[in-house]
Amino acid sequence: MQALAVAVVVLCLAEVGVRARSDALAEPQLWPSPEQTNKFEQIKTLASKGGASLIAIGSSAVDAAFDPSRLSPASVPTRPAYNAGTGAASLTITTGWSEFEAIPRLKPDVVVLGVTSRELNPNDPEQPTFTRDFLTSRGFKFVRGNESTMQTVERRLENASALFRYRTILRQPQYAESLLGIGEVPRDDSYRTKANGQRASYLAGHFDDTPLDAMKKHFSSTALYKWKIGRGEQQTLSRLLKYLRAHVKHVLVVGMPVTPLYVEWSPGGQSDIDAFNAELQRQADGNGAQFLDGGVWPTEYFADAGHVNAQGAARFTATLNAELQRLGWR
Repeated sequence: MQALAVAVVVLCLAEVGVRARSDALAEPQLWPSPEQTNKFEQIKTLASKGGASLIAIGSSAVDAAFDPSRLSPASVPTRPAYNAGTGAASLTITTGWSEFEAIPRLKPDVVVLGVTSRELNPNDPEQPTFTRDFLTSRGFKFVRGNESTMQTVERRLENASALFRYRTILRQPQYAESLLGIGEVPRDDSYRTKANGQRASYLAGHFDDTPLDAMKKHFSSTALYKWKIGRGEQQTLSRLLKYLRAHVKHVLVVGMPVTPLYVEWSPGGQSDIDAFNAELQRQADGNGAQFLDGGVWPTEYFADAGHVNAQGAARFTATLNAELQRLGWR
């Protein structure tokens, strides 16, 4: 009995210690990326304060480009604007994230759906992996309501006990050192997100930071590989727009701005971009949404061929703001 009592005391002290130093530990990843985990928590907090008046959804192109703090007039404190875009998001991911997380929790009046030509391309070899990781993640199963019994038990234990919540992380020496106040806390800064949801990691970037050949190879072998508009992708976009039409007052579909080189690297060049924009226009018209063509911008506004930098984010948000005011939505 004495040994048991000692063990209980040790566990209690450990629990108190881990709770006290939890800010020195990385949160367990219920979602495929640290960014989605961060935004899940941000959305939860924002929902508890009344949600958001306007949100943007989409992939990393939206994630980097939309800066809610630049919208005018100023956001109402209890219903601010929020960037709910997430990195490496296929249309299936954006649809799931919107239907089960962003829209029902934040209850926005206006949704800006930013889309890139990549998201309509069935030949991109990376998107199936991104989609599978998202659909099978614990986070998505939780918000969708189809956790297994074991996953439900595990989540509840994690909520009740800091020792259980951080059990995997505590086995790693670098985190044990952080727990004791020794050294820096290991962090993944590639998904840094500002309080309003905007992803910060692209903002300081410059187009010339990456060798052109490497950039071309990357985009040509992923986003633009054998580019075409896929039937499945069309259906997913249609499903998302139908959902938004039923749950949101106003929807603006935006073809995200790209660089001239992005156009050049697409197999069909400008004809691919024209076909992409025509598809977005058709789907917006058929689902009661408005459409905005982001256009082709000089490379000075970009961190790479598909993501804007800080200067580009300022221009994109100003363009978006002007369109929202023209439509009378803001």
